[in-house]
Amino acid sequence: MRLAEVHELVEAVGGLDPACRDRGVLAQVAASSARLRAWLDGRDAAMAAQVEQVASYPEKVLADASRTSLKDAERTVKRA
Repeated sequence: MRLAEVHELVEAVGGLDPACRDRGVLAQVAASSARLRAWLDGRDAAMAAQVEQVASYPEKVLADASRTSLKDAERTVKRA
């Protein structure tokens, strides 16, 4: 995905009016959110592969940096 597309997704998700009650708009933003999340998951996996090259315990590095559990970090490393 091109960076311009990522920016568009961030704008769509971040720009949602909290008062919006339009089903079509909400569905579109939900789809944008899912695409953005998938892109982030891919970037996390790629970064985890890089961390594996420079750290003896990459799961700990990732868990500490992202303030998540070791279990979540282990899943990210496995995806890498």
